[in-house]
Amino acid sequence: MPTSRHPFLDLVLPNALAPRLHHGPDHSHDPRPPDGMLEEVVAQFGPHPALPAVAMLLAADHDCRADHFNAALAQLGLAETRLRLDLPQAAPALQATLGAIAMAREEAARQDSGRACAAIATAMRAALQYRAAH
Repeated sequence: MPTSRHPFLDLVLPNALAPRLHHGPDHSHDPRPPDGMLEEVVAQFGPHPALPAVAMLLAADHDCRADHFNAALAQLGLAETRLRLDLPQAAPALQATLGAIAMAREEAARQDSGRACAAIATAMRAALQYRAAH
């Protein structure tokens, strides 16, 4: 039922006054992409036991940035398994990395790409803190 003398305005005005919503998630808060990180790590540390897991974490970062959260969760699970196989259970770096991966999983499950990417970056840094005893 029209409320004004111009029924056309009754159709247009409610849509014109509705707030505009973004289409899809906002990526403005994502941290800087860690592209080129693997090359830097190899150049700095040489062969590192956590390097395969770091590659998987990097893939999870790319998946989060592309809003492929299920793929990111799968990569995070693979990275966790790889770290458990490659690093000693008593290593503090392993425990810190597993904690960061758990946080990244929570954020990826919530589909918050910025926070997930930040947690993944923390996990990568923590994994690379491991130093084998000589």
